[in-house]
Amino acid sequence: MPALSFAKRLRILWFAFIDRRTPLPLKVLVVLSVFYGISPLDVLPDFLPILGQMDDIGVLLFSFVLFYKGTTKIREHLRKNV
Repeated sequence: MPALSFAKRLRILWFAFIDRRTPLPLKVLVVLSVFYGISPLDVLPDFLPILGQMDDIGVLLFSFVLFYKGTTKIREHLRKNV
């Protein structure tokens, strides 16, 4: 199979997010992690050099990895049909 462009990968992830087969807890996790990333209330405040941003990045990456692994079958199906 040919490599997918970045735009097509994002599109597949979006369709996986709005797909009915995607478990609700995964969707909630992604939304909450985005809100955590933009929220001024953090475990480590953003004014601390480097550490303040690292907790935001860690939460976002963790939720992205869980979402990515939790939607493998859905993404494979979408890759063939999108």
